Amino acid sequence: MNTAEHTSPMVSVIVPAYNAASHIEAAITSIVNQSYPSIEIVVVDDGSDDGTAHLVRSYPVSNRRISCIEMSNSGVSTARNVGISHARGEYCMFVDSDDRLLEGAVSALVGAAEANRADFTIGGMRFVKRNRNDEETAARESFISPFRCSGAKEVEPHLEPMIVGNYIQSSCSKCYRTDFLRENSLRFDSMLDSFEDMAFVLACVEASECFCAVADVCYEYSLRSEKSNSRRYKENMAWQMDRVGSYIRGFCSRTGIRPDVFGPTLLHLFVNAVNSTIALHKANDAAEIIENLYTNPSFDLLPGYQGPYPNRYSKTILHFVGRGEWMKLRFVVRLRNIIRAISGQPV
Repeated sequence: MNTAEHTSPMVSVIVPAYNAASHIEAAITSIVNQSYPSIEIVVVDDGSDDGTAHLVRSYPVSNRRISCIEMSNSGVSTARNVGISHARGEYCMFVDSDDRLLEGAVSALVGAAEANRADFTIGGMRFVKRNRNDEETAARESFISPFRCSGAKEVEPHLEPMIVGNYIQSSCSKCYRTDFLRENSLRFDSMLDSFEDMAFVLACVEASECFCAVADVCYEYSLRSEKSNSRRYKENMAWQMDRVGSYIRGFCSRTGIRPDVFGPTLLHLFVNAVNSTIALHKANDAAEIIENLYTNPSFDLLPGYQGPYPNRYSKTILHFVGRGEWMKLRFVVRLRNIIRAISGQPV
């Protein structure tokens, strides 16, 4: 990765944080250590009660600007939106409080944005499993082949690898032109705290006149059992997944992209809703919620779905739902949830 010149535009790195005192220092350090010369760090403390804000303000830093905005707990979507409104940079990026930027990430992403006059750029990701002591136990890198798209209609050939590599599902490992976000009123849906990134990225793809990808691996995503809200059971998960599904179908309708490209994604959203619904609702209520979701327009690809499947578990869930075999469905989901809880895996 090439080091940017000192005349390069400022980049605002937005870090939403909720009770992040145990790990946010590593995230900030990874930003401060970037070779890029003009960075401000905007931490948005989303109502933490563990001293996160105090830790951020006491972070020792020279020739870098760190600001900490405190707000009442409103969720990661609202926190990121607050960060966008406070960003002073020509470009902005998002880094979760327990993730890290890799060396040279900002230079690579901004350099590509400048060279291509892009509204946003995408970099590769590194996925790291960490235990409760923050020790790395496993890692894999997800590379993305470089490309340049002049608008959403050119993205279809790149969508499947982007979905498989988690690039549509994550707003991180990307650099956005701040005016592009503001001029197009691109914000995170404050009613979502699961898969909110996907809705945001699809909106960016749809609004962009040019976006591109670089081969550099720029972002380290930490996989933990307690990773984030998106991995916890929620009472309204079925409603949220239906809302995200409607974003996908609306995107396809307006851009002319085939909905079946998102088939595995829609199935993944559906299974996520099934897991939470069975964990938190009584049997009869859960069956009704799941059946209603299965027949909603957002998921009309699922009846008669032939794959590909994200995994065997997803195929099993869809099989039981399609046949209305609620007792078998409940048994399989509860067994899966128990096993993952014992093994410390995300729910």
